[in-house]
Amino acid sequence: MPNIKTGQEVACFVCGKMTYKTKAYLARGYRRITCVSQECKTQKFRGENNPFWGRTHTDQAVSKIKASKAANPTLGRTGPPKGWSQTPAMREKMSAALKARWAENRDAMIARLPRGEDHHYHKEATERRYRKEWTPVQRREWTEDKCLWCGSTERLTLDHIIPVVDGGLPERTNAQTLCHPCNLWKLNFVDKPRYLAGLSSKKGQT
Repeated sequence: MPNIKTGQEVACFVCGKMTYKTKAYLARGYRRITCVSQECKTQKFRGENNPFWGRTHTDQAVSKIKASKAANPTLGRTGPPKGWSQTPAMREKMSAALKARWAENRDAMIARLPRGEDHHYHKEATERRYRKEWTPVQRREWTEDKCLWCGSTERLTLDHIIPVVDGGLPERTNAQTLCHPCNLWKLNFVDKPRYLAGLSSKKGQT
């Protein structure tokens, strides 16, 4: 069946352009009709054209709102109240329950972990990536009280003697304490040239 138009063309109250509106739309009694232009639609509800322009709650409505909030302080909020935290005893109890759950269901919980090439939640020991950065414990226990190069005691860092890019591992034998300026100098004039030289040799071999 052909599409029979039962509406009519009306003028946009903003730009005056004639636009088609259906019979059902016109039956709703809209006084300000706009065309499909976004600018005209925005103008329809801008400023004084907005039906809520300048309107405020009456004193009676304000009193009802205040009474409702006072009767239910948590209205509109989810979760525990602000500043609330578990007690130390409850935290210990929760920790013990989680440890017991892991001990009893370890194999089943590991079996439910996703596997495959796109997942890295659980890997076999041979597939695990060796950690390259220092751990907080290593930084705390292996950092000396002064720079090995200049003797400074400020801004000390734990440095890889053989850099990570050259295969250096975070081991005690590969650790030294340097201040920030010495570490930065080593990065630019020792580690970086060494890395670039290695790339050049590999390129020549290919």
